[in-house]
Amino acid sequence: MEQNDRDLWAIIPKQTGAIAPVQLATYADMHGTLNGKSITVHHLVATIQGAATELFSGPENQLLQAELPQAGFALVRKGFVLQPPSKAPPAPAAPPAPAAPQGAAGQ
Repeated sequence: MEQNDRDLWAIIPKQTGAIAPVQLATYADMHGTLNGKSITVHHLVATIQGAATELFSGPENQLLQAELPQAGFALVRKGFVLQPPSKAPPAPAAPPAPAAPQGAAGQ
């Protein structure tokens, strides 16, 4: 894994196109399941033009999950579950408390 960050480039086909270097950081392995079987998950962060994308790959370096810089946007391979999830989904808002009934009390 020492050479993961060596000579990596991304081709970005926006408008006229661009070529940008990729900075790749390797983090501690994590755990997950793929089709119900426990697997070791490699965690990397690829930074291209200042935007960091979290990448999670399996033992054979197959892409299992990618979390892009846009809030809440992730690609997840069918049958894969990261344990624990890298980013918890936002908690749903609590419903408002019901209003107290209107009326004369003690009549």
